[in-house]
Amino acid sequence: MGVDTLTAPTEETTREGSEPQGGTAPNRIITILSPKGGSGKTTVGVNLAVELAARHPREVVLLDLDLQFGDVAGVLRLSPKNTIGGIARRWPVDSANLKLALTPHNSGLYTLCAPLTPAEADDVTAAHVAGVVSVLHQSFPYVIVDTDPGLSERVLSALDMCTDVVMVCATDVPSIQGLAKALEALDVVGLTAPRRHFLLNRSDAKVGVDLDEIEKTVGAPIDVRVPSSIDVVKATNGGVPIMQSRSNDAIVKSFERLADRFDSSANAADAPSSGGRRLFKRKG
Repeated sequence: MGVDTLTAPTEETTREGSEPQGGTAPNRIITILSPKGGSGKTTVGVNLAVELAARHPREVVLLDLDLQFGDVAGVLRLSPKNTIGGIARRWPVDSANLKLALTPHNSGLYTLCAPLTPAEADDVTAAHVAGVVSVLHQSFPYVIVDTDPGLSERVLSALDMCTDVVMVCATDVPSIQGLAKALEALDVVGLTAPRRHFLLNRSDAKVGVDLDEIEKTVGAPIDVRVPSSIDVVKATNGGVPIMQSRSNDAIVKSFERLADRFDSSANAADAPSSGGRRLFKRKG
């Protein structure tokens, strides 16, 4: 039997891949979204991935879809030999080559990093994104997609496939208004199926905007609040995500609450689902 080749999934294939198969634990595609830069989106994506990988080693993959200026490799102090840009240039590729393009992190997490230079971002199309996410979805219980600001075709492709979207905003007015506009845009184009989770970053910042105002503007309650702390900056600069260093209990508890929303072992009753073969087998 030949090796599967990566192509863009059909709507029917994607829909079938999200249904329960044999009662197995559900797979999740979690897209991290913020229409404005500087909200802490990558910090959220990395720490969510690290926490889920601590609970489910070798079962989490983080895709950096901020293709021009992705920070996942830098935040995790990785030196990837292959990126999603390389996958796109060798397209179509098989699932074995996708496996070889993943870069492991010492937390038990796998990553598919952004291109090494901004110019390489042009090599990656929405069809490439759909093909890569589809195979990762079949192979890992948790696929986390960090996106660039805005709603590009590539981001919309990821959103079209995801089971969950984490909407990240900070406590500044442009970030809050941008999130409200993004939600309206998703509703207009019909991207309403993914379960939405609202995260307020730097939630305790005293900047004259209170929680009630934020929830009224975005039209939904805030699910997770992550407080401000210099420890987050220190963790980023030190190359050890705060969910590894666990240097701030309040921050750690916030990201644990976020991870709890997706942990199928804790929330099997209300999680969307999928099954499939694995690229990697568990050891031991």
